[in-house]
Amino acid sequence: MCNLCYSRRDVLKSVAALSLVSAAPLQGCTKNTHTGRKQLSFVSDKQLTKLALQDWKQINRKYKKSKNKRNIASVGRVGKRIAAVSDIQTNWEFTVFAGENVNAFVLPGGKVAIFDGLFKAAKNDAQLAAVIGHEIGHITGKHVNERVSQSTASNLSLVLLSAFGVKQQTVEQVGVGLNLGLLLPFSRKQELEADVIGLKYMHNAGYNTYEAINLWRNMGRVSKSRLPEFLSTHPSPENRIEILKKEIKKL
Repeated sequence: MCNLCYSRRDVLKSVAALSLVSAAPLQGCTKNTHTGRKQLSFVSDKQLTKLALQDWKQINRKYKKSKNKRNIASVGRVGKRIAAVSDIQTNWEFTVFAGENVNAFVLPGGKVAIFDGLFKAAKNDAQLAAVIGHEIGHITGKHVNERVSQSTASNLSLVLLSAFGVKQQTVEQVGVGLNLGLLLPFSRKQELEADVIGLKYMHNAGYNTYEAINLWRNMGRVSKSRLPEFLSTHPSPENRIEILKKEIKKL
């Protein structure tokens, strides 16, 4: 699917497993000043970073680095400007991978990845800034921690149902309901929050924020196929554009 994505399945699975077997990381709910809402937080940032860095090594073995000097220079240049206005103090690393995937992702610990294919949609520095701002916004919004915590909580609830003798078919139906009713919609909310945070970073870095709208128009054109929004972890480009228009007026 041609969309921006922050999560890595290996990291989520590793941390979820760790949370289930250890009571030490449990922190409960905390309020994030950037999202303005309380978020589940079952694991520490230190744990997430440690596991993410392990996953980052695997990713670098899996994907080839880009040889496109123009793309590499653009990502380095824009990434530096956005990171400078972000609220995260870390060793940012911006990497361009070869491949036609119209995609980007971020891992805790400051690892931001852009695929060459994303430049089909990001036509200039400002549009690239919208992408990188969005990815860093996921870290600022603590979305990885929240998603891991949600997955851990839902998995634990299914384990408890099975332990109390609920039929396996019913447990599976509850699992589907949790996914469609909680995890997918919440992920869409996280994506929109990252858009808004990234828009502020664009503005503070001196980029034309209207280019974020053009980016998503381009994304809509290069996307060959998309799941219906209610079955997707990402909002449709059309919905993102409408929200961005409203947020730009507030800047």
